Amino acid sequence: MTPVRKISMLASVACIWLTAATTAIGGTVETRHLLASDAKGGLSDGQLTALATDAERTLAAVLDYWSVDAGLDRFDRIRVIFDSPRQGDYTSVFFWRSEGRRRYRTVLVLGFEEPRQMLAHKLSSAVLLQRDKLIRNMLGILTEIKLGNPATFPMCGFDVDDWAGLFLADNTAIPLADLGPDDQSWGMGEGRDGRIVVHDRKRQHMAYAEAGSFAAFLERRYGREKLKALHQAASGGAARLWREVFGADLPELEVAWRLATIEHFKARPEQAAALTTLVAADPTTACTVARQLAPRANPRR
Repeated sequence: MTPVRKISMLASVACIWLTAATTAIGGTVETRHLLASDAKGGLSDGQLTALATDAERTLAAVLDYWSVDAGLDRFDRIRVIFDSPRQGDYTSVFFWRSEGRRRYRTVLVLGFEEPRQMLAHKLSSAVLLQRDKLIRNMLGILTEIKLGNPATFPMCGFDVDDWAGLFLADNTAIPLADLGPDDQSWGMGEGRDGRIVVHDRKRQHMAYAEAGSFAAFLERRYGREKLKALHQAASGGAARLWREVFGADLPELEVAWRLATIEHFKARPEQAAALTTLVAADPTTACTVARQLAPRANPRR
């Protein structure tokens, strides 16, 4: 990061600290861009304020990274709800919540006793609104890699290119063209209560790791603005304009990404051996076990 960019980031953080709410009323805390609440009601005002301020700081970094605003001229503040983990699963989820005739951008944070999981990812989804799941996850995972918690899914304490390299090297990787704008191609779908649930955890991890690795490759080769252009075109209802944005169609881009990622994987034998063993033992728990093996990761802030 250049000195100028560091100064910009520090200025943004300082501004957020000054504008963050200092009082909690009725179990909620208002910050500049967020309305934070406690789902269970067990947090003190001080605890909730600290969590809300941390989330606001993360959002400030997301807005700066993508050079976007929070969309308050079109929508209300983003709702951030802190809740307990479900079945030991620490994660964050973005969705639209309806109250009467109004809809609110909402990020549900499951588990907050340790560095939050996927918070930067889902806050980016709240400001870079995108229906196409591939593009949304590409941008979200890249945001988490750059600004968030390296222990979070799908990195799980390792480099996302290590995971993608493993899947590519053993010929189990999902073709990127098969990762549609829907949930089903990602190993997910609607559960009995209407919520999106994971039906195939192995496929989900592969899909998310590949999307994040591909986004990181495109940013390194073409720059962040090109990724924004891809997002903006799809947000307007257009198809994925690979050639118009990157000068090449998806198959050509995918070949280049595959070659670079496999080369990366082969150059890291220690990480390759560790992940190969975990996936061979049980691909559905590989991420969880990997997180336990990796050095304790703190948010990259």
